[in-house]
Amino acid sequence: MIVNYSIKTVWRTSTPEPIKGDGIIWTYLKDVTRYIPLFTNKGTLILQLDNLLTSSLDGQYAGK
Repeated sequence: MIVNYSIKTVWRTSTPEPIKGDGIIWTYLKDVTRYIPLFTNKGTLILQLDNLLTSSLDGQYAGK
């Protein structure tokens, strides 16, 4: 997953792989205090979350 604001990458990480059963619950906290000056300017927030589909990874995203 990649989170960009304007042209700066704010967060980059890999996504967890699902497990059989209830799937995934994923929580992540990040201190973005150092980006406050960036966030005071108008910009575009982009969340890139790629989905890999294979015979064993056949899930889909369900966001709330």
